[in-house]
Amino acid sequence: MRNPARNLEVLVHSLCRQRRLPSLVTDLIAGNMDQPEVSIITLSTVSRELHQYAILMIYEEIVIDFSQSPSAVQKAALLLRTLHSNKVAAGAIMSLRLTGKGLATPHRIDFEDRRAGHALADEINLEDIARWKPSQDWARPMTRQCFAAYLVIPRICLQLMSLSMRLENLDVGCAMLDYPEFREAWIAMRESTKHLGLQALRSCSIGLDAVKTGNMGVYINFAQGWDPALLMPFVAPKIESVSVVMTLALGSMGHLPVSSLTRLVLHHYQYRDCEVNSLLAATPKLRYLEYHALVEHGFSWGPRIDLGLEIVYGAMHNISDTLEELVATQVYVSNDNCFEGGYEDWHPQPDLHIESLTSMKRLRSLSLPYLSLLGRTSREASNWEWNKVLASSLRSLTLTSHLSENECNYEPSWGDEDEDLMATFMTLLDWMVMDETGGQQSTFALIFDGLCDHHFPDRRQQQELDLFCKERHIQFSLTKLPWGKYPGQRWPPA
Repeated sequence: MRNPARNLEVLVHSLCRQRRLPSLVTDLIAGNMDQPEVSIITLSTVSRELHQYAILMIYEEIVIDFSQSPSAVQKAALLLRTLHSNKVAAGAIMSLRLTGKGLATPHRIDFEDRRAGHALADEINLEDIARWKPSQDWARPMTRQCFAAYLVIPRICLQLMSLSMRLENLDVGCAMLDYPEFREAWIAMRESTKHLGLQALRSCSIGLDAVKTGNMGVYINFAQGWDPALLMPFVAPKIESVSVVMTLALGSMGHLPVSSLTRLVLHHYQYRDCEVNSLLAATPKLRYLEYHALVEHGFSWGPRIDLGLEIVYGAMHNISDTLEELVATQVYVSNDNCFEGGYEDWHPQPDLHIESLTSMKRLRSLSLPYLSLLGRTSREASNWEWNKVLASSLRSLTLTSHLSENECNYEPSWGDEDEDLMATFMTLLDWMVMDETGGQQSTFALIFDGLCDHHFPDRRQQQELDLFCKERHIQFSLTKLPWGKYPGQRWPPA
């Protein structure tokens, strides 16, 4: 984003020079840029040039949080009224964020309330909301006006997106997808691309607030039928990046045209068979893939079926010619909707090896659970020939503990075979020598969770790995993430 104060300061100096004002006057005016929000609004009244610039800065990034109070609906309606009448303001919006918190969960609304509220919402227009003097919270009992305003939120949001002709970055909270009207509109936009309003859209994030707040399980209870709507950004003509939480259930994809997407962050909740392969087949230009497998722990009981990271590993042939960076993690979800790393100790442990990445012609960076690459025993790892497993183009490898054998034992080892694990690392590092032709240094990183200083690798092993890497011109780093009272650790030390 641009720096409003700095840009205004430059513009003020330019205008003052044109008017041959003394340098002291110019400096006094430009010196009042310490509070950008106040300065932009105030200085926009000084001249036509400053006003035009101020419009661009004021409307460049819009954030609306409907969870704050009903007044947010009124502010959104006022903004919408402005955009209808001011095409310059509508064309200035580059980033739009729409968030909320549990606004439209159906079980919180009585049937009679919904029926009466929809009837009232149909009668209310934009001017009614803009003039409305709301109460300060959503608590029941709601007034008829408050409830109607609650129901027009999706209509306002959809019009805001439609009027923002140059919108490049869109962030939609999961509460917006709670509204059937919102989902239906996105499905229609996906199926009729010639009417798609988001012609300039380059980046879109959907439902990530559930991931950040730890409410993933609650989100999933409602999101199992949202996939057809969530696929809408993939068909935007200039889309480059999408971050989304999906189930990709069978039948949800329909016909998805080839997307221009180059970056995908997918939090994939797996509770039944899914269509990851179809999604990656529709994104053949993908260069960056971040895949987080969220596995329902009861999903694997019964007949053996693919789950977890096996699903994405088996679909990567669709992007073998373009993918440059892969990040893969896996967690399980228990019955109480709590997500934890790895598996419970009594839970069946599937085989999650990557069989071969040699077909990934452009893969330069790889981050994945160490068990997914090395196997579960030293005997398995000793059989790997790295030139037959990893891509020759690989220059950065990060091993994590995001697939531990169970939630109570995160220590990265095979029983008491720490030395064997070290030996496996050594063979891997021998393969990761510096590319003498390209002159690019390789990097090797370990990121572990739930460990302390005395766990593997301890200080002695860290020094040994560091020295071993330096001799081979490989940059080594270790991160033990903070947990409980343990502050965490980084190597090399700062």
